[in-house]
Amino acid sequence: MQTAAAAFMKEPSACDEGLGDIALVHAKVYCFAHQFLFSRLENLALQRLTQLLLKCDTPTDPFFLGLADAIRLVYGATPKSKPNDPARELLSQYVALKYTILPEETMRALIAEGGDFMLDVTCKLARRMSISGTSTQSLEGLIDELEMNVSRLEQHSENQACLLKRAEEEILEWESWNRGISAKHKKAKRMVAPFEFSATHENSA
Repeated sequence: MQTAAAAFMKEPSACDEGLGDIALVHAKVYCFAHQFLFSRLENLALQRLTQLLLKCDTPTDPFFLGLADAIRLVYGATPKSKPNDPARELLSQYVALKYTILPEETMRALIAEGGDFMLDVTCKLARRMSISGTSTQSLEGLIDELEMNVSRLEQHSENQACLLKRAEEEILEWESWNRGISAKHKKAKRMVAPFEFSATHENSA
């Protein structure tokens, strides 16, 4: 039986020009959520970025320019003190896996900048070289693991969407009930007003 990872490897697809900008948007959302501790939004942004990278098997120049900006943003916004940040892991793993086919000029710029990103990529490349005899199986395993993570995140996202829909329905129901109470109150007030006026007129007489 052919695995999803094997199918992914055998059917490379070039990245559309605009996907680099989309990768940067996902990175910005992730960094915002990370900074303000919105864990659900953080996971959702990571899910979207993972799906996009799985789609981009053959990185083009315009795509990798946007992705390079996303890498700089994520590494600048996430602390070094926290090991194994999932977005850092995802981006460095992607670059290590695609290292030999990445656009040379942009990759050279990232290498020249050095820092934590290139350290992470270097460690992953060294690990790949040390297990070169089983590199294909390792690559399939990594992709399968990414797809499993995406599936889990999608399930979580669907559950959250159901909860959100239920909450919206309850709010609409409450607003409808509140409007009904308000309308009845106004109607009762209009019916009482003539009697109040009559009583006031008699007392003054």
